[in-house]
Amino acid sequence: MRRLSHQLRHRAAVHATPWRPLMTSTDTLITNDNHSPNFAITTTVLGSVTVLQLCGDLDLLTSPELKAAIQSRIGADPATIIVDLTDLAFLSCSGIAVLIDTYSKITSGTRFLVVADGPVTRRPMHLIGVDEQLHMHTTLSEALETLTGT
Repeated sequence: MRRLSHQLRHRAAVHATPWRPLMTSTDTLITNDNHSPNFAITTTVLGSVTVLQLCGDLDLLTSPELKAAIQSRIGADPATIIVDLTDLAFLSCSGIAVLIDTYSKITSGTRFLVVADGPVTRRPMHLIGVDEQLHMHTTLSEALETLTGT
């Protein structure tokens, strides 16, 4: 019994270490109120273009965070919103649903682009046919170039 008690105290001490964000330089960091340390959104505004760069796991728990971040930027009336999925480690159907819902609700004066490349992000969207519906690009540079026409 004494040994088990010691193991439990040691385990509790290990799990009590404070969480530090993975990203250190951000313009705006929106963290998950549901205490998911595996997700962050960095918002960068470049004139009339808003770039939301996602990092970590976009799942059922964190997709409301993305929805809220997108809605707050739509309220700011940008000409373009780019959602960059490059640094995602996991993309669930609920995250894809937020992207589809946003695309369907975007006003005619706003462009909505998605950056996705690789098996975690682009492949699931290709398998369900979303890549044909959304304006998808393989890099952020490519997405920005389409806006300038170069």
